[in-house]
Amino acid sequence: MSDQDSFHFLDTIDSTNVEIKRRFLSEEGLNDADFLIAKTQTGGQGRQGREWSSPEGNLYYSELRIIESYKDVNAYAFITALSAFDTASFFIQKATKDILPLMIKWPNDILWNGDKLAGILLETEKHPQTKAIGLVIGVGMNVLEAPEVKDRQLESLNTIMKDGQAPTPERVAKRLHRYIQTWIDIYNEKGLATILQAWRQRSHNIGDIIRAKHGTSENTIEGTFSGLTSSGALQIETKTGTETIYAGDIFLVAQKEKQKAS
Repeated sequence: MSDQDSFHFLDTIDSTNVEIKRRFLSEEGLNDADFLIAKTQTGGQGRQGREWSSPEGNLYYSELRIIESYKDVNAYAFITALSAFDTASFFIQKATKDILPLMIKWPNDILWNGDKLAGILLETEKHPQTKAIGLVIGVGMNVLEAPEVKDRQLESLNTIMKDGQAPTPERVAKRLHRYIQTWIDIYNEKGLATILQAWRQRSHNIGDIIRAKHGTSENTIEGTFSGLTSSGALQIETKTGTETIYAGDIFLVAQKEKQKAS
């Protein structure tokens, strides 16, 4: 199946993730790997229900993957981060060979010089009749502009690549879709360890100072990034020992104090 066969372009929608769920549950349904983008969203959301500002010209992308088990969701979070990073890298390198400022922040935010370029939201939906588990992969990337969001620093491809050189959201979407499929194939063939190794090559460095919030707790932990567990959980070395973070927000303290968890 070609990209064009599985690609859906929408004008204005409440949320591309919500639309994927609606279509997955409808009588017509969706096929595995079907994906869509919208010009703009009226109710876009990021992690933990945060509003995702959605001006026209940026990427609002969602894709359906049928998975065998909820255990696969963790792997797909890292697969999507790799795919978003590689997509941004592909276009940035057309304008500049210097991609050192580009990195992944655990688990799957894409940053440029510490400012957020792209974010990812994964959600699941179980079909009531077929019992199939649908994984919705949502990616928002600032292509044309970086919206102004209180207490957050954002970046756009247009600024990085110099005004006027940024690709269209449709081009970004199709490139992203190809990378997702590539990394899924690698995962199916070589397993999670290979995915995590590739993620570490694109992430913050061992020894970087990190401040983390456990889940929904307001308590913070500060220490240095010491790696990932075999399942991809974040490990922080503190004065009292190693802390393992399975979910939560992290701040890269040493890189840029202004960068807020998002």
